[in-house]
This record gives sequence, C-alpha cells and structure tokens, in this order.
Amino acid sequence: MKKIITIIFLSSLLVVLVACSGKYNGGYLQDENYNYIFNDDEHQEIIENPFIDVSVNNKSNISLSANTASYSFIRSQINSGRAVDRNAVRIEEMVNFFNYNYNQPETDKTFGFKSELIQTPWNNETHLLLIGLETKQVDLGDIPSNIVILLDVSGSMSATNKLSLAKKAMELLIEQMKPNDVISLVTYSSGEKVVFKGKSIDDMAYMTSQIRLLKASGSTAGKKGLDMAYKVAEEYFIEGGNNRIILATDGDFNVGISSTDMLIEYISEKRESGIYFSAYGFGYGNFEDEKLERVAKAGNGTYHYIDDIISARKAFVDNIDGVLYTVARDAKAQIAFDASAVLEYRLIGYENRQLTDDEFDDGTTDAGEIGTGLQVTAIYELKLNEGASDVGSLTIRYKNHDITDDTQLEEAFTVLNAINENPSVDAKFISSVVEFGLILMDSKYKVDADLGAVLERIETETYNLEDYYRNDFIAVLNTYKDMTTS
Repeated sequence: MKKIITIIFLSSLLVVLVACSGKYNGGYLQDENYNYIFNDDEHQEIIENPFIDVSVNNKSNISLSANTASYSFIRSQINSGRAVDRNAVRIEEMVNFFNYNYNQPETDKTFGFKSELIQTPWNNETHLLLIGLETKQVDLGDIPSNIVILLDVSGSMSATNKLSLAKKAMELLIEQMKPNDVISLVTYSSGEKVVFKGKSIDDMAYMTSQIRLLKASGSTAGKKGLDMAYKVAEEYFIEGGNNRIILATDGDFNVGISSTDMLIEYISEKRESGIYFSAYGFGYGNFEDEKLERVAKAGNGTYHYIDDIISARKAFVDNIDGVLYTVARDAKAQIAFDASAVLEYRLIGYENRQLTDDEFDDGTTDAGEIGTGLQVTAIYELKLNEGASDVGSLTIRYKNHDITDDTQLEEAFTVLNAINENPSVDAKFISSVVEFGLILMDSKYKVDADLGAVLERIETETYNLEDYYRNDFIAVLNTYKDMTTS
C-alpha cells in the first residue's frame, strides 16, 4: 500500500509541475513566456461506426488488437494541459490499457471468454454488450528471446519526454532479461550504429552504461536503421524462440523510406522470416501516431505509447511476456447477433480494424497478433427486443505462434446474457472509460454522456481506488474536468 501511495504522489507531483510550467489555452500549451507550442501530431481520421440493422447484416468482424497507445497518448495530452485531438481517441485502446477479471482459457484453448450485458449509462434506450477475451499464460522460462532494440536518436528526439524517457524504458526492458536471452541495440539518426549486439544478462551493467551515453542529434535515416536492425536480428536468430525488433521513436522518418506504405511493405516482407516488429511511441509535437500503428500491425507486433515511467513499467515489466511471445497470429473475431434478440448494434471503437465476412473467412487475411496473458475487450451498443437474453455467438479464428504453420484455428463461444441489473465493478469501469472516450470525441452517439457521472460511477468502487492504473485514470478525469471548466 505504501508503494502505491508513493507512486500516486509522484504522478500527482508530475501533473502539478507540468501545470505550473504551462497554461492551457483552447487546445495549445503556452510556456512560461506565453509562447504557443504548435501541435502537429498526425492521427488517422476516425469515422465512428453507425448502428446497423440486424435484419440487414447480423455479423460484425474485427481484427483483434491488444494495442494501448491511445490511452497513454490521451493521458499525456491532458496532463500537459493540451486539447485532445478526436482522431487520437481509439476507444478500444483506452479500454485495453487496464486489466480486468476475465477468465483464463480452458486447458486446450488459447482464448478465455467472458461477457456482460448492462444498461448503457448515457443512453436509456440502449444496452452495452461487453466481451472480454484473455489469452493463455505461457511460461517463458525456457523460451529464449532474441531482441533488437532499434532506437531513434535523431534531433527530433531531443525533448525530455522522448529520448530521455526512451532510454529509461529500454533499461527496464533489459532488466527483464532471462539467462538464455540475447539483446542488441541499434541506433539511427543521420546514420546507423550498432551500439552492442548479442549481449546477455551478464552484460547488463555494460548495456546500461551504453544506453545512458546516448544523445539526440542529426536527421532521421530510418531506412538504414531498419536494415541494420534486421541484419542483427538475423545474425542472432533463435529457432523456436522469440525474435523481435522493438522500435522506440516519435515516428519521424524523413530520410530513406518516408512513405508509410513503403514502410509497411518492407516490414511485411521481413515478418515472413519469423522476426516480428513492435513499435513504441514517445513525445508529442510531430508525433506520427498513424504511421507507428500501421507499421506495428504490418510487423505482427503491437503498438504502445509511453508517456512517463509508469506507462513504461506497464509495457516492459507488467506486460513483458505479452510483448515478447505471440500466442495468436492473425486473430480475428466475428459476432453473429440473434435477430430475435437484437434489433440494431453498433461497434464502439475498432474503426480501423473492421473486416468483411470474406476477410474473416479468408485464412490469408492479415489480422491482429495477441501475446501471452493479454486481454482484449470488444464493446457493442445494442438496441434490444423486449426480454432479450440470447444475444448471439462469438467465433474467433487465428493461427498459432509458429510462423511456418498457416493452419487457421477456431474457437467458438455462445453469448447468453440476460441483462445484469447490478453490473460488475469491471463493467462499470469499462463503461466509464467508453463514456469518457465519447466525450473526448464529442461523439454523435454520446447522448447524455457526462463527466461528472463517469467520476461518480468509478470513485464509489474501492477496487478502483486501490488499483494504481485505475486510480490514475480518476486523476486524469479530474485534471480534464479542471482544465475544461476553469
């Protein structure tokens, strides 16, 4: 408990320091000299999913993702006194940032399943269907990892919330190494450099010292860095192990490959060798969110945003196994709604991860990758028939972790949910995260969404106050409330 209180105090102190150094003014941050900090971050446009008549189409297909970048980025913006771009709000990533009391899979399954149907807090005419998935927990004790850190040290990374934070995050990653792991570090700016390669846990002091010496300067020769990182990963490739490149950057590739489509093509070709690629974003101002999200997907990896040492610890300590070991490749889900129970449905979030029926059936479709022990949540807003309980069915299709095996596996679940008049703590919290996301987006579907109601719903639950990440979310809500009402 003392540790939690200390972390909360430090996080709160950070918010105060940021607030004291800048002034919120209609979407921009002003420094102590009242100079505006221009916001030129890049996000993919989000077009909200509409309600769909079940009699016209009763199936909803999504590429599953455990990405969490959106929440961390939003948190950073709010704590810095900056307005949140509605296109930065990916509600599924906000929800996926937190942990829930989901079910572990049965012995012979990859996915555990849990669902709950509740009244929509902000709309009396609809209900929320919450679908929670959790992948099996694999013991990685005997599974070696070959990790290549690809670190952007160009001039655009000079801000304290970029390279300085990235270096601390990489130190956390190195501290999680097992005796049979190897790790390498490649940097890029105007040129590429192998700082060290093939190092083991015995070399931790040396690796840490080399990371701390790094400085930001020069342009961004991303292509050369990528080439070198893959070359090193291939040199230390481990058959049957985890082979992965971890990119840490603000996403700015301005020398070499600059087209996102070219990057995707390049990384997609490389993943076929069994070397996966994950991306971690740092900083804001010229932050290329859309590019990092797309290249991570192309590399069979995940995408996260690191806004402080706490989010770095969540990514590289709490969820490290899920980062390193994929249990489901090309994972996708199909919800088939029962027309006798559901009149209309609306998928909340996943706007850029929807699939057609043909893509769901096609075993060659490039879908999402889910690591061991990770959770994924899907939320639907439903218009129900009176007395409805048999909502529909869920089918998950995926491939196992073996890159040489393209067999499409399937797991099916029945979604049998009477409306829960007394929602679980998790359901209340998830609905609160969703409602906040709708407020941030100024969604056309927000109806009676209200920040005060969100706070009241989650502050009354003791569990939310004791869990650090949920408690911090409450702090973010209060900061946003103060920022927008002052």
